[in-house]
Amino acid sequence: QWLPYLRSVVREVHRMRPSIPVSLMKRTAAEVDMCGYTVPAGSLVMLDSFSPQNDPALVPDAHEFRPERWLPDAVVARKGTAAEVIDHPLLRAPFSAGARMCPGNKIANFELLTMVAQLVQDWEFELEDASITSLLDIPYHQGTTVQPQPMPNFVFRKRRPATA
Repeated sequence: QWLPYLRSVVREVHRMRPSIPVSLMKRTAAEVDMCGYTVPAGSLVMLDSFSPQNDPALVPDAHEFRPERWLPDAVVARKGTAAEVIDHPLLRAPFSAGARMCPGNKIANFELLTMVAQLVQDWEFELEDASITSLLDIPYHQGTTVQPQPMPNFVFRKRRPATA
C-alpha cells in the first residue's frame, strides 16, 4: 500500500474528529431488536461515527493521537474483539461505503494524501498558542460538521532544501 503511515495519520484524524459525526440516517422497515432495545418500525436511526471511535472501552488511549493503531498489524490484532467495530467500513472511511459511497471517494483520498505529503515535505508547522498540548484543549462545535471554536492559529516555516 502506498504511504501506509500517512494513510494511518489521516485515518487517526478522521477517528478523533470525523468531519460529519452523524454520517448515515435510515428508517427501519420493520421492528428491530438492537443490543436489547426494541426499535419500532418506521423509526429514524442514525449512525453516530464519533462516539464509538472515541470510546475508551473500544479505543485504548482514545484521547491520544496514535496513527499506529491503523497499521495492518494493529487492525489484525483487533479482529474478534469488541474494538473491531472501529474498522467497520462505515466508520473507517469519511465518504461512506458500499453502493452509496461518494463517487469521488478515490479522487478525494488521493488528493488529500498528495496535499498532506507535500505540505509536510515543504513546511514545518506548529500551533501559535503553546498552551495547546492536546486536542482536548481545543473547544469545538458539533453540528452537521465538527468545527474548532475558535480555529487555532498556526505558524508555518518553509523547510530548507537538503544539502549534499
